[in-house]
Amino acid sequence: MSTTTVRVVDSHTEGMPTRVVLAGAPVVGGATVAARVAAFTAVADGLRGAIVREPRGHDAIGVATTLVAEGIVPVRSPDTVVRLETAGGPVVAVVRVEAGRPV
Repeated sequence: MSTTTVRVVDSHTEGMPTRVVLAGAPVVGGATVAARVAAFTAVADGLRGAIVREPRGHDAIGVATTLVAEGIVPVRSPDTVVRLETAGGPVVAVVRVEAGRPV
């Protein structure tokens, strides 16, 4: 029996539940995000399914707002630009900020 501790933030994006994994997932190599996804799936697909498949996760990109809310991406008012590398290619998200918090 083994135990894995994974740190996640649960939120809602476009009315759907989203879960962003912040720590505890295995680190895998790969030259691209798509290659890292394939490597992760090969070694930890059960863990991935347990923490991000519905009803815990959704394919809407709630990660940008979560990264700003958690202070992982520095806040810039009135808009914080978050650049993400995804398996489908780069994504630029703009998070509206008021009083130092995403809205």
